[in-house]
Amino acid sequence: MSRSIGGEAENKALVFLETQGFSLIAKNFLTPLGEIDLIGQIADVLIFVEVKARKSAQFGSALEMVTKSKQIKVRKTAQVFLQQHPHYQHAECRFDVIGMTGDDIQWVQAAF
Repeated sequence: MSRSIGGEAENKALVFLETQGFSLIAKNFLTPLGEIDLIGQIADVLIFVEVKARKSAQFGSALEMVTKSKQIKVRKTAQVFLQQHPHYQHAECRFDVIGMTGDDIQWVQAAF
């Protein structure tokens, strides 16, 4: 996914999540271990969100793009975030995925 398509998908995902009560804490949190697209909260739950987009489902769904290795990178990057932001260390954490295929948005809560 190109940077422009990825950025557009992340913005659409953020707007969608905000309608669900999501409050953004960080966007594109980057470490040498990886990147997390969106980090936010709904109530007392800290949510790390991976956003994937495809123009069509011809080659599979966007959700299928979140591989096991990507999940590991996101988890390790989340650990760095928690180390850098100790006031969140005791929060309940969740890893969600937003898959966008065309205009269809799928939100998988507690995806991994």
